[in-house]
Amino acid sequence: MSRELNTEFFGIHQEDKKTITLDVPVIDWLPVKEEKKAALKSDLTTSEIEELKSQYQELHSSTKHRLDRMQNLIQKWEQNHSDLSHEVASKISLLLQKLNEQKKFDQKVQDIIDRHNNLLKGYEVRMNQLQKLLQQKESDFAEALSALKEAKSEIALLKRV
Repeated sequence: MSRELNTEFFGIHQEDKKTITLDVPVIDWLPVKEEKKAALKSDLTTSEIEELKSQYQELHSSTKHRLDRMQNLIQKWEQNHSDLSHEVASKISLLLQKLNEQKKFDQKVQDIIDRHNNLLKGYEVRMNQLQKLLQQKESDFAEALSALKEAKSEIALLKRV
């Protein structure tokens, strides 16, 4: 029975494709008697065996080469993935740091605004107290002035008498 390997499966393109055919005897997988084994061995000549060995070695080396290339590609992809992961992690870290700094600045501004509001409330309380005191002093002054006028008029009356 003759079989042909699909060389596209191993990465060989149409232009560098050469047909590799293997004559594989049909083997019954039931226990083989010694006579059958000897018959199979005698069917294959040494040149056929050498040809099969060389085909196997060529196939083995090309497969090994492709596997090495694929392994290198996988390593490059893993390295790229690792680099990107580190870059993203560092950017996220930087953004978190900036966010925390912004929160600190916002808190400082809020503290300044709160202190300013407290100062304004304190000034308002003092202003109200001073206005009350001023009103009281004005009323005291008005009373004193009216008392002085009254006293002057009494003195003027007393001088006439």
